Amino acid sequence: MSNNTDNRIDILEGILLKLHHGADPDSVQDEFNEHFTGVSAIEISMMEHQLMYGDSVITFQDVLKLCNVHANLFKGAIEDGKAPDADHPGHPVTVFKEENMALRSALLRINNILDTFEEMPAEELSDGMIKGLKRQYDIIGQFDNHYKRKEHLFFPVMESYGHDAPPKVMWAKDDEIRDLFKRAYKAMEKFPDIKFSKVRDTYEDFKFEFNEMIFKEEAILINILLESFNQLDWYNIAQQSDNYGYAIIRPHETWEPENLADLLKEDSKKAEELSILEVPIPTKAAQKTMNTVESKTIETRKITVNGGQFTVLWEPDETLDSSSNHIMNPTVPLSIGDGYLSLEQIKVIFDYIPVKVTFVDQNDIVQYFNHKKESSILPRHAENIGAKVEDVYPEAVWDTLEPIVQAFKNNTLTEENFWFEHESEFLYISYKALFNEAGQYQGFVEIVQNIQPILDIQTDKWRNLLPQSKVDLTLKKPADLTQINHKHQSQEESQVLQFGEGQLEFNWTTRNETVVNDPNVFSNEQLISIGEGYLSLKQVRLIFDSMPFEITYVDGDHKFKYFNNIGPYDEMLFQRSPLEIGRDLENCHPARVWPKVKRLSEDLQAQRRFIEPMWFSPGNKLIYILYIGAQDQNDNYHGILETVQDASMYIELDGTEKRLY
Repeated sequence: MSNNTDNRIDILEGILLKLHHGADPDSVQDEFNEHFTGVSAIEISMMEHQLMYGDSVITFQDVLKLCNVHANLFKGAIEDGKAPDADHPGHPVTVFKEENMALRSALLRINNILDTFEEMPAEELSDGMIKGLKRQYDIIGQFDNHYKRKEHLFFPVMESYGHDAPPKVMWAKDDEIRDLFKRAYKAMEKFPDIKFSKVRDTYEDFKFEFNEMIFKEEAILINILLESFNQLDWYNIAQQSDNYGYAIIRPHETWEPENLADLLKEDSKKAEELSILEVPIPTKAAQKTMNTVESKTIETRKITVNGGQFTVLWEPDETLDSSSNHIMNPTVPLSIGDGYLSLEQIKVIFDYIPVKVTFVDQNDIVQYFNHKKESSILPRHAENIGAKVEDVYPEAVWDTLEPIVQAFKNNTLTEENFWFEHESEFLYISYKALFNEAGQYQGFVEIVQNIQPILDIQTDKWRNLLPQSKVDLTLKKPADLTQINHKHQSQEESQVLQFGEGQLEFNWTTRNETVVNDPNVFSNEQLISIGEGYLSLKQVRLIFDSMPFEITYVDGDHKFKYFNNIGPYDEMLFQRSPLEIGRDLENCHPARVWPKVKRLSEDLQAQRRFIEPMWFSPGNKLIYILYIGAQDQNDNYHGILETVQDASMYIELDGTEKRLY
């Protein structure tokens, strides 16, 4: 940062401090104009960051309170940013501005209708006129799509460039505007049973803040984006925009950079380099047990015996191709769907998701199960790995499953479910066929879920933290959370050497595996040891995407790392964007809910809680959420797992059954 920029930010901070101490805005406008004929949106972002996170006495709430005053101070002085194609139809900036034009027009139509209502006697207002007003409110209510795209697509990329203050303030203002609109909408719905002045006043409150936000978006936000984002950023945003919808208008053209192929190629190259550079250095203890690709050195050992000593020299045959014997460093991030997970984190998710999972491949071989002992039904044991599926199930169960599996293979059935009471549990067991992108059968997954806690729900809504006195800490950790277990494939050889004074017998065991740090060594189809079983990354993704709930994983540093895809993005209960991967947990939440999320995350990390359920009922749905803290047996914190599902269908099953055997 240049000294000139530092000085300008210091001057801006001084002016804003005067405002926060109660100075009249008009009194500081002259001082601002004296020092600034133009100010960049980047400087405003840097100034706001310095105010919120520097040594200033100003708090986030102070900045939020005077947000409009700040914006008015900059009116007419902000320099326009520029970027290639920003005015092209379909470009996210063009779409954003066109939406604001359409939203302004909707405001104007509501103004005209309200002006007409104000001049007419109440008895002359027809139902059709009131319905027309409601229609215009519904139209402008689409601004929520506009805000969601901003919050979930623009803000994560802004934060990656260091602009973390404006998103935090703007998201909080967005929520204030949402609340004002809800108040205005409720007042409109009650008219004519309430005074017209109530309708007008609530609408004017909303309109004022809404127009202020349009100015902030177009004068400040967009200019920060234009000065910061590159063409690939804009392309990624354009690709994800449909998932959040639009406000009133839709882009009539698709935009993409002319040099898209080159940009994607360069981005892929950078990602490969980064995946290697960001690998954490193993501990000394781990280094002692690791072989590395580069370790093809000659080794010598001396063996002392009665009357002399032997010198043994080992020289590896470098002509042999050992790439097929590599095993992955379990801490290296690997690309899984829209996120990145290490083998350790994949293991954590399997260990903590609230279901028992068994995976059987396309050849009817049991390839994996997770360690879940909450339910005694359909137990799994280490010797089941590699067994034929019919040998794992009791005969009565296999008689039911065999035709189902055959139907999976014939692609005449994709899922079959069973439910029944078992001891103190109400079990819901799903069998789901898995297919690759080409539609080829890859095997099936068995998912066993205890839905009794859902059936026990007595209220329509619970989105608070349980009182500490009611927190159950007996479920502290899964019974069998184990580390990644790489089973060494090995070959054994023996040889006897004869000497004059005796003989020497060699017993040599070759470990045919090498631990590597480069994820590009592996294909997505190569089997990797996870717990007692083996899965490829493709199989991991298929299994995660077959779960009955949305999975979100935040790592031990509270970075958003992964979410699964159980359906289209726009049908997700809790919408996620690939652009949010890597985002801080705090930045993933609006300011109003962060204090509760912060307390929950701290409790899960400190093991004051293990699992926290919440639920609410929008319409005919029952959204059931679990927040689960993950620790290993050594109490090392591995992050938070969130599962979200519409559990309404389970409620309907209460008192019924469809037995597996």
